[in-house]
Amino acid sequence: MTAIHLSAYAVPILFWVAMLCTSWAATAEPVVQVTETGTGLKHEVTVEAATRFRLVFEARKNYGITKWFDLSGDPVGETDLLANPTDYILLHAQGALFNQCLNPGDLIGHVAAGGSLHKGVPRSIRIVPSPPDRAAIENRYSPMLGDVNRELVFRTLYVIHADGRIYVRSVLSAAQAQRITLWRNSVITLGDPTFHTKVAGKLVAELTGPNQLSVSGVDWKPDEWAGYVVEQDDYRYYDIVSNTRSVLTVNPQDPNKRASSGALSIRSHRVKYGWLRCDSMSRPVGWHREPAEFLYAFWDPTTPEPYQHWTKASILLVPSPANPRQGRGGRIHGWRGCKRLFFETGAFDLGARESVTQDYMIQLGSSDGGLPDLSNLATCRALAKQYRSEKHEQPDAR
Repeated sequence: MTAIHLSAYAVPILFWVAMLCTSWAATAEPVVQVTETGTGLKHEVTVEAATRFRLVFEARKNYGITKWFDLSGDPVGETDLLANPTDYILLHAQGALFNQCLNPGDLIGHVAAGGSLHKGVPRSIRIVPSPPDRAAIENRYSPMLGDVNRELVFRTLYVIHADGRIYVRSVLSAAQAQRITLWRNSVITLGDPTFHTKVAGKLVAELTGPNQLSVSGVDWKPDEWAGYVVEQDDYRYYDIVSNTRSVLTVNPQDPNKRASSGALSIRSHRVKYGWLRCDSMSRPVGWHREPAEFLYAFWDPTTPEPYQHWTKASILLVPSPANPRQGRGGRIHGWRGCKRLFFETGAFDLGARESVTQDYMIQLGSSDGGLPDLSNLATCRALAKQYRSEKHEQPDAR
């Protein structure tokens, strides 16, 4: 399942790797180690820079970067930041530093269904020879979930530097002509033990003031629901400002939709606690008309215990301005134990044997030294500006 030999397209790839190596000033960096373990669906390729990060490509998830350990803030590597810490639909698990999703079919690039439901679908990984302070890994796979589109093939090349920079070249190729109705072409998918894991449903409340709901049959701790969201019918949502043992003080997200007596439920806020998802236009992510230039995420320091200090890691994703189908950024999605942050583009047609090539830079971060702290917007802007100002060649990597 692993190929380490040079193929017909290895020379242009090696040229691109060399180009990336010279685009930043040379500094003394630790050795990047590449190791392989297991065979078949248990095959894994691990890339590690000591005291900084450990990344794992798993065969069962189509060889994406589906494990990430922040060794800067978590020296023993206890916490996989991409794993969903809940038991939410195990075949649906798709945590990855760089993932893709497309319609029709809601098909995913790196997903656990590749190790079970679709274990016979071809996928491969190749270790490209490179200097000791970086690693170059290329994979091939088809998108899947309930179904598989074997007529589409993704090929993704990662050039991973010891300082946490990861250059990504993504190629989407079609064997047969087809229409893509939606393409989330660069998705950061993170595990989050705070998201939709604490909920309260089937509650009944009486409106006792303009923004106060008295809830029957509860005995809460003061402010245990502060920062969460109340949901009522007709898509009415209210931010919870505070709570007593049985009374919620709320603030309507839409001033035209007021709280009322009746049924309600409580759930996580989309942009508060856990991974705080941001883009170049808004922090946290909010609606904006202009396309974002980059995405970044870090752990919200206001997250309540026991998860206030769950991770010190952070991440930045910057698309090349030359990408032909980048679309709009600052899109978010999630479910229990999982958060997504991504760029998305609309419908387009791919002809037979036609491909789309797009480039990205991912930067891993940490607030505990060794890597840049990407909770700092100025740091993200500077890194993004430097990458976006570089020339990104498009070698033929077929």
